[in-house]
Amino acid sequence: EERAHFEQIVAFLTSVPLFKKQLPRSELPQVAQLLTRKVWKPGSRLVKQGEPGRAFFLIESGNALVVNRDGDGEEEEQTRATLCAGDYFGGHTLTTERPNVASIMAAGPMNLVTLSMSREDFERSALKRWLKFPKRAAIYADANFEKGGEGFLRQKTMKVPVVPMSADEEAFVRTVV
Repeated sequence: EERAHFEQIVAFLTSVPLFKKQLPRSELPQVAQLLTRKVWKPGSRLVKQGEPGRAFFLIESGNALVVNRDGDGEEEEQTRATLCAGDYFGGHTLTTERPNVASIMAAGPMNLVTLSMSREDFERSALKRWLKFPKRAAIYADANFEKGGEGFLRQKTMKVPVVPMSADEEAFVRTVV
């Protein structure tokens, strides 16, 4: 039974874009060995905004809410996004010590199932040479993101002016391509 569960986790990891894009498939069993599975009841708070980040979490099943308080923390929490199977949070926790930028809560109605890895396990593994954690719009609120449908964040589109190339630049591009 334990072997079947391990193989199920490895198979799940092959479907997670973060791992599919950055890790050789041969590294996935090592990742599976480092992950701890936990079941959270709806309404449970996995991480709290402002507290030190301690682990990376990958959602195996269920949904989680990304919630935060603006400014001084006196305002009511606002739901910023919903995370689902294959989503992750806490990646930067593995590489730097800093406070959580948002709280994460189990959404329900089903239990939330996560696979997590501590910073210590990540540091002991060879994974840090492979994995890079991009800034996620669902987690971070800053100038590069704006509210989209239903209040969720989306990356702002930038209008880049088109500057015509000089004859020398066009000639260079033709030789390279």
